[in-house]
Amino acid sequence: MNVFLHLKAFQLFLIFIVSALFTSSSILGRTIECLFVCIYIGWIYSIGTSMNELIPTNVRPRAAYFKASCLLVSLWIIVIIMIFGGYSIDQNNYRSYGYWLWVLLPLHLYLTFSLIYIIYFAAKMLTSVIDGEIADFSTSYKLFFAIWIYPIGLWFIQPVIQKILSRPPQPGT
Repeated sequence: MNVFLHLKAFQLFLIFIVSALFTSSSILGRTIECLFVCIYIGWIYSIGTSMNELIPTNVRPRAAYFKASCLLVSLWIIVIIMIFGGYSIDQNNYRSYGYWLWVLLPLHLYLTFSLIYIIYFAAKMLTSVIDGEIADFSTSYKLFFAIWIYPIGLWFIQPVIQKILSRPPQPGT
């Protein structure tokens, strides 16, 4: 997965933009859209796990929930795209979902929370490595929004990551 961290910012940007050019109405478009989701979540996963490994072991946060959330969010989005072609619930069509609405809505809310969490965890780990101490949201919110708004944020994040990864390893990590 660390291959994403070694790409230049323009290469990662091109991957994101090219995948957005395809329509999701065809099976090829849906497949490319799923590939895009996997690349985006993979990029976040790479940031979170790589930066977590650079933090000294005595203060390193556990990454199990982060890893599980990355997997769950990726699988859920792939299932929604490939099987359902996406879905839209609004005041005009909610009755057509029947009892599935009571399954989809809580699951969707939980996975939205999980997506926000994985972005937060990656931003927190990157900020922690930059600052040299475990960060909280008040110090990592800029990177949080940069990861969330990835087509713009990756131009700032990717060079910082590559600079960090080019440093010699610190003792105790």
